[in-house]
Amino acid sequence: MEKEKDSIEKLDEQIKKLEKREPIKTSEKEQTTKVFEDLDKTKTKVFDSAEIVESSDNDDVELLEDLMETKKTDVVEEKEEVKEVKEEVIENTKVEIKKEEKKKNNKNRNRNIIIGLIIGVLLVVVVIITCLFVFNKDDNKDDEVIEENIKLTEKEKEELIKSFGEALEGVINIYYSKQGVLLEYEDALKLVEFEEEINCEIHDIYKDGKVYLDKCSINGIKNKYSYGEIQLEIESSDELLNVYVEKVSKKVSLEKPTGSTYDTYTVHCGSKYSEAEIVGDYVIYYDSEYVLHMKNYKTDEVVLKNLSYQEIWPIRVSESTYDSTYLLVKISNFWGVYNYITGEQVISPMYTNFLPYLSGSVGNPKAVDTIGNNKVVAWNGNNYGVINYTTNKTVIPFDYITISLNGDYIWARDNNGNGHIFDEDGNTYLENTYDKVFGIVSGNNVLVLDKESVKLVNVSGDVKYNYGKIENMGDYNFGIYYNNQAIFQFADVTSREKCIEVIYDPSTKEGSSKQAVCGGLAKPILYLYPEEKTKVMVTFEHPEYLETTYPKFTSKWIVDADTDGTLTDEKNKKYYALYWDEKKVHTVSFDEGFYVEKDNAIDFLEKKLSYIGLNDKEMNEFIMYWLPILEKNGKSLVYFELTEERESYNKINISPKPDSLLRVAIHIKKVDKKVNIKKQSLKKFKRKGFVAVEWGGMTY
Repeated sequence: MEKEKDSIEKLDEQIKKLEKREPIKTSEKEQTTKVFEDLDKTKTKVFDSAEIVESSDNDDVELLEDLMETKKTDVVEEKEEVKEVKEEVIENTKVEIKKEEKKKNNKNRNRNIIIGLIIGVLLVVVVIITCLFVFNKDDNKDDEVIEENIKLTEKEKEELIKSFGEALEGVINIYYSKQGVLLEYEDALKLVEFEEEINCEIHDIYKDGKVYLDKCSINGIKNKYSYGEIQLEIESSDELLNVYVEKVSKKVSLEKPTGSTYDTYTVHCGSKYSEAEIVGDYVIYYDSEYVLHMKNYKTDEVVLKNLSYQEIWPIRVSESTYDSTYLLVKISNFWGVYNYITGEQVISPMYTNFLPYLSGSVGNPKAVDTIGNNKVVAWNGNNYGVINYTTNKTVIPFDYITISLNGDYIWARDNNGNGHIFDEDGNTYLENTYDKVFGIVSGNNVLVLDKESVKLVNVSGDVKYNYGKIENMGDYNFGIYYNNQAIFQFADVTSREKCIEVIYDPSTKEGSSKQAVCGGLAKPILYLYPEEKTKVMVTFEHPEYLETTYPKFTSKWIVDADTDGTLTDEKNKKYYALYWDEKKVHTVSFDEGFYVEKDNAIDFLEKKLSYIGLNDKEMNEFIMYWLPILEKNGKSLVYFELTEERESYNKINISPKPDSLLRVAIHIKKVDKKVNIKKQSLKKFKRKGFVAVEWGGMTY
């Protein structure tokens, strides 16, 4: 019985161990059930050790092996007890199995919940995607409806292409009016804004600013409408400039050589040109808008072609030689310097102007004269100075109201009326030597004030002539070299109409002073009457003679002249004539002319002016100005200086050249009694084509 108790205790312990074990896997549960089934079927073999090894750990095996050593008899005797135990174990095992199944069911339930959630999420996603697809499909349908609604009609397409072409022409013409340059098509596109995207495969911009567009697409879809008309770009003979180069001498000319073989180069000017000149390998010319251009006549390429300039000026080193590298360029109303070979900027646009003429030069200002090497006179908006145009170094400071080249020396005058003399390197002469330097004439005749004495000296200070004290001498007006004499004119402090002239004759080395009539040519005005509205440029052979001008004259006047004589400047201001007055550079002797008394002055002027060729308007204005002088004089001598004579003193340059030009200057000298004078023979002026008329005068 003790042994049985031990066995039972061991079984109890075993059961307790089983209760404490980890949950049994499914295979282990089945094995355990199998063990007890075998145990129930046989009386001779209670346990199969191999099977037990598969279903228990090592401790269980050892325990069961101990039990197997029990005698069969003991087992039989204990059968009932074992049966009870077995039932208890089975019951416990069933409970255990139920627990495991419950856990498994919980696990499966959790897994099913998770899977269900995932499936639910997936279903939601599918639903959302389906909805989006459906909605997007609906949106596309809406877009299609909208696109269908905004689809352009044929009339709208035609109007759109028309508006696009007009917009292009508008910006092209505005740009041309301000810059004098036709825009390229791609550049014009940047200035036009349209909601629709419009592209044209064929596009032309013509010289008149008109546009031709064809094969255009709207928003990528081609349409059948075009804009404008095709123009045949046929250049007329006055747009083609021929340059002739003789094969043997290599002489270059704009005139066809005779008696020698030559090569011909054609320059395409793009419009009517005027006043062409050869500058080295280049030709310079004014276009129809009087913008100066410069082209290489061998390659037909314009200099600085990528630069939008208003004007260019070559730099004239001598009468027939020009700087081969540098060019003065006007951009946005300011002048700078460019290397026209490389296209590089040398001096950024910063100067208001450059002085074209230093001592008077025939023709329009197509170049700027140099002083020595690489120096030009510049204007900064207030005063003149001299710069080196290759370095922008100031050679003579910007302190002077006038600068001119007089012989080998530079003459400058400050705001106080004092004169200053320089050489081309900026070195000064006679500075602080005399009380005042009045002026310089003919290179080495300098009039100075030494205490109370007026003296003529050279630039070294050597005295040529001592005039002593000159009474009533006021402000200095100007100095000229005329009739082989150096003449210096001053105001007379005792009279508003009279002046004092100080004269030196180099041939006799004698000097003198005398009272004379002040001033030069009074109120010249110029009328222009083209046959059709025309852009006209006016310059002078000697612009340095001009004093007061209106509108303001710098180097030229450019106006749009209408057939009725109305003139419009670049600022859109209107004038009926151009006005200026001049310094006195010559006088007349009155060897011939007319004797006029105040009582018949009106009749005299009307008859003579009508015969000469002035129209009613011109006569009225002429008489209004000069009649008061004739009536005030009482008795006068009158001489009419006409076109040919007037041109010999200060030639006027008008482009395009007028078909007929009349210049009239009346010279009036007061006399105390009747004078018998040889009557002047007058030429009658015939007005034809483009007419230009100028009148002015001078009193003595």
